[in-house]
Amino acid sequence: MERLESLERRLRDPADSSWSHPASMVARPSFLGGDARSPLAGNLVRARFPKLYLLDSKAFSKTVVDSLDFEFEAPQEISNLLLPGDVEAICNEYFYTAHCWMPILSRKRLYREIGELDRSWNASLTLLLLCMKLVSEPTQDGNNPGPLYNVVQRLYTMVEGYPHITLRLLQSTVLLAFYEIGHGILPAGYLRIGHAARLGVMMGFHDRRHAAQLLKVSETPTLREEERRTWWAVLILDRYVHIGTSGVPLAAPDPGNGDLLPCSEVDWFVGDNGSNHPFFTSSFSVNLELGNFACLCQASHILGRVLHHRDDVNDRLDRRFRMAEAMQLERALVALDSNLSQRHSSVYISSQESAHMASFEALALCCCARLLLYNMYGCNEPDQDSIQQERLSEDTEMQQISLAGVRQIILERMLPVAQMLATRVKETGPIICYSLYHCASECAWFIKEDPNEETIGAMRTYVDLLTAIENRWKVAGLYMKLLEHEESLQVLYTTINL
Repeated sequence: MERLESLERRLRDPADSSWSHPASMVARPSFLGGDARSPLAGNLVRARFPKLYLLDSKAFSKTVVDSLDFEFEAPQEISNLLLPGDVEAICNEYFYTAHCWMPILSRKRLYREIGELDRSWNASLTLLLLCMKLVSEPTQDGNNPGPLYNVVQRLYTMVEGYPHITLRLLQSTVLLAFYEIGHGILPAGYLRIGHAARLGVMMGFHDRRHAAQLLKVSETPTLREEERRTWWAVLILDRYVHIGTSGVPLAAPDPGNGDLLPCSEVDWFVGDNGSNHPFFTSSFSVNLELGNFACLCQASHILGRVLHHRDDVNDRLDRRFRMAEAMQLERALVALDSNLSQRHSSVYISSQESAHMASFEALALCCCARLLLYNMYGCNEPDQDSIQQERLSEDTEMQQISLAGVRQIILERMLPVAQMLATRVKETGPIICYSLYHCASECAWFIKEDPNEETIGAMRTYVDLLTAIENRWKVAGLYMKLLEHEESLQVLYTTINL
């Protein structure tokens, strides 16, 4: 902690120029052995961003850019944070925790890069390691981010300002956004994931076939898989942060017809490249070779479609088309829900401890999408946009489906998940929090109508889990404040005291 506070003070000191310019001497942390400042041969130079790429990408397409990374002279305090034991501890903690929620890094490639640090020290790996440390460690007591967050922010600003555009920068942006979203550091987290989307689009990750490509084609399947997983993580977080912001367009474009899903974690975690299933298929497969992260990608995409449906006011002029789309989305969500529930049960039957956290997140996002859709059509009264239009038979049908669907989610789908996560709070990621909040809010609505023990018990489970998660992810406390603001907690406590 003293090292972090010392570094933060140094970063705030404008007289300290060691963070302002790349050095001609490439810094090597002391854990590499020998002189911490070892001159390299003149072949390592800072790569400059090709400005022509953004002016005319077709004219630039014949120019191949290997990397836009650079070497820099890290302050001694940074080196002190990345001593041999520190780097090993950072990696171990990251792959045990955050990697389970968002498995975007290749363990094999990362360890190889760390092993090559005796030959070069670049900005991207420094930033990535600190972001891994940031997202893996529990926060200190209090609502303010710790000194490490301030250090990472300043290093990020410096690295990007050169400019430095690499896969490692995009991964660092994703991890930093994940941290900010998880701790309710808003609007920073919301803006950060939007920035990650622009970075990925500029690099061409959203469309490998037709979009301009800033960097040369990936040389290995492992690197290509890492790029794929990183871009999917951008899509997942982008959809997630837009759940509560109606009418705001998504930052990351939808996946294309030729896109592939990430390979199975069984292969990825051991450094192998498994098979990649196509994203668009005629049906959902129960095949367990499809990884949990791939299922999370599927859930985030359907969530995105529901968000489009919610926010596309132009379609409301054609009521029949809109209702047909709603019914289609509902069928797709139920199919995905059934698939995820079967997979989830199968994993737990085979091994209680092998269930990946991404499986919980996938089911939670699917339930979020269903609740959003059902909230649009579960009310008896028509909304303001359709009040002047005729009521259709599909309206009544969708209302019945919505009311039954909400009850199924809060009592049959998310409740078992919440009960299991109650014993694994330290391993739980922040993406779960919104679904817990929404389910608790729906429980309060049902309790007002019929205060039965089953619904009261379910709401207590959701509220207790949010309270426990707040010790790890501060955003859970913000959702508790929302429940208090809408008087849902008052409904629960009043009913309990009757």
